[in-house]
Amino acid sequence: MKPATGPPAPSPLHPRGNGPWPAVIFYMDAPAIRPALFEMSQRLADAGYFVLLPDMFWRAGPYDPIDMTAIKSDEDRRAIFGKFFATTSSRTCSL
Repeated sequence: MKPATGPPAPSPLHPRGNGPWPAVIFYMDAPAIRPALFEMSQRLADAGYFVLLPDMFWRAGPYDPIDMTAIKSDEDRRAIFGKFFATTSSRTCSL
């Protein structure tokens, strides 16, 4: 697959020293990449794993970390997450 907008930029984290290390792909949950996911990934790296944290919403462009406590209504939810769920032909992969 070749994404139309270029490949995503995953965030690799790894232990100190030289590998090889066992690897983990740490998939984000629905609220997107946020500090808590980097903290969890770093704990795995500190335990001796190479961790890859891909941003599944990379096609939406840069975004600020999401504060889940700021979401008080459906309107807030749509305002924050709306851009992540918009799909156009320019944001799809070609095979």
